[in-house]
Formats: sequence, C-alpha cells, structure tokens
Amino acid sequence: MYLTDDENKPLFTLSVAQYSRILRKIIAEEVESILSICQKETNNNNQEADICDIDQVIKITKLAKSTLYSKVSKKHIPCLIRGKPLLFSKDHLIISSFHQMN
Repeated sequence: MYLTDDENKPLFTLSVAQYSRILRKIIAEEVESILSICQKETNNNNQEADICDIDQVIKITKLAKSTLYSKVSKKHIPCLIRGKPLLFSKDHLIISSFHQMN
C-alpha cells in the first residue's frame, strides 16, 4: 500500500521516521480529498469567502505579522496578491501547510 519494499511488513518493524512519513502522506491525501469534495459542493458560490487578508491569516496560522511577511517573501506561504493589501486563499493555506509537513 504505502510501503514500496514490503506490503506485509509488520507495523512494529517501521522506524519512527517511516511511520511518520506514511502517516503524513495519508493525512495529506485525506485533506486534499475532503477539500476537493467541499470545493465541488460549493461550486464557486462562496469564492469571496475563501479569500482572506493578513489579519485573518494571522488568526488562522498564529504567526506574528513579521513572520508572515517573511514567509510570503520567501514563498513559503502562497499569496494571491502581493503588495497592499496581501490577499490569501484559505484553501491554499491549508494545502501548503500539509505539504510543508512532508
């Protein structure tokens, strides 16, 4: 399934790193699947509700404003519009946070 070497390998023989990598991949796949379903259901009806400003992102991520600006400038956090005001997509923030875990 997720192990390329041996699908029948017992769970207790995995290293912590192997188990962590597998678990993160499973979680990321599930989150992307759920987001895909949610996006299909809303069908762009609430497109404006997906967009948030820097103050909302600070509340979501719990990062300091200076840290957030730094991460945006380094392209670690996706941003819809650079400049004033910075605008973000909530979906992109969620997806990027799970990809950074991997």
